[in-house]
This record gives sequence, C-alpha cells and structure tokens, in this order.
Amino acid sequence: MYEFEDDDDSYDRYDSYDSYGSYGSYESNASLSGWSLSRLSPGGCIPRSPISARLSPRASLSLAEYRRYSRQLILPSIGLPGQLRLKSFRVLVIGAGGLGCPALLYLTSSGFGTIGIMDGDTVEESNLHRQILHTRAGISKVDSAIEYLQRYARRGPC
Repeated sequence: MYEFEDDDDSYDRYDSYDSYGSYGSYESNASLSGWSLSRLSPGGCIPRSPISARLSPRASLSLAEYRRYSRQLILPSIGLPGQLRLKSFRVLVIGAGGLGCPALLYLTSSGFGTIGIMDGDTVEESNLHRQILHTRAGISKVDSAIEYLQRYARRGPC
C-alpha cells in the first residue's frame, strides 16, 4: 500500500490484488492494509457517529476548501459540521472501472479526506470511452485514477 498526499486529499494505492477476487479476499487484503470492511453497514454506508467523536479539536477548512465546497456549506443538511465530517472520512473504493471511476470522482469532488483505491487491472484502450478517469492505456487503473484525481483536486475538472 502506498499513500499519496495532495494538499488536503490523500489516495491509497492497492494494486497487488486480483481484480476478480471475492469479497472475503478483498476484506482480508484490505484489513492487512489497515482498512476494515466489516465496519460498513449492510447497506454499504459508513455508520453515523457524533461529529465530535470523529474530528480533532483543530479540524477546519482552508480558504480554498471554503470556496470549493461553498454550495455544500449552505445546505442545512451539510453545513460546516457535515463538511468537516466528510473531510475526516476514510473511504475504500474497490475497482476503478466503469462504476468505480464516477464514484471516485464524486468522492473527491465532495471533499472526502482519504480515499483508498483497490484494483489489480490495467487500463485498456477499450476502457477509455467509458471509464472517465483514465486518459491512456497501458498503466494500472490505480495509478491512472490517482493521477487524474490529484490533478482534479488541485485545479478542478481536467
């Protein structure tokens, strides 16, 4: 596992796993890397917990984050406490293909703090028209996704 830091976002790389593994193999491989899939609720959502239990006393947003997430911050259901909560989350996405790509883009766009990516596949030319994070064939899907998402997090849509 490698962790990439980019300003306030970080991405973990899991590229040594077979892309057709079972849930059990993903769970054991993820736990070896410090992730716990068993903490997910049956519906696949992270259990809710009090914000104060999830955040450090100094948790805050930078001016750039206030600008970037300003529309979320004005929503009563999110606001500053919700955005800080998103920033504190660690999320693992298994698969950087047709469904994983848009999920990763939305998670990054929403301000999730740490995003792990697990996929053992390589980008093929036939992936490029439908897997929106990949821009060239022949590299690992994890590397391709991290490259795109780091550019996106710095500058906005690529």
